Amino acid sequence: MDELHQWLAEAERGHGQAVGLVAEPGVGKSRLAWEFVRSPRTDGWEVLQAEAASYGGATGYLPVIGLLKKYFAIEAHEDTSEVQRKIRGKLLDLDQALEPVLPALFALLDVPVDDERWQWLEPRERRQRTLEAIKRLVLRESQVHPLVMLFEDLHWIDAETQAVSAVIQ
Repeated sequence: MDELHQWLAEAERGHGQAVGLVAEPGVGKSRLAWEFVRSPRTDGWEVLQAEAASYGGATGYLPVIGLLKKYFAIEAHEDTSEVQRKIRGKLLDLDQALEPVLPALFALLDVPVDDERWQWLEPRERRQRTLEAIKRLVLRESQVHPLVMLFEDLHWIDAETQAVSAVIQ
């Protein structure tokens, strides 16, 4: 826990950190992470958590989608117009300059995209814009609020989530 708090102190000084907890199953990595994000040291920090699942390896971005749904406070029962309103509202409240990333976030969160330019993009370009959208969102959020992102069970992540973890480090 002391080492995690040291890394947190570095982040508080403006030096973003990526920390990995690696150990045998059952030794308490999840418990340590749980204690860390609920410790007094992270009071006032935005904490975003996501878990990879054994069945999620075939579904692109699954942990990221879960994380973003929590971030935007999206509930399962909400219709697409409400989901779109939440994403647009929170994103533009964070920074109006993030408006260009809306189509990528809408598509990622399975919301209809009105932007005709998005519809004509090749898959590779959509992927690149999706990664850039997530990176810009995380970077801007971390500039406004101290931010901890916690991904658990990374050994089950898909290639797209792995690409996200690479761009946000």
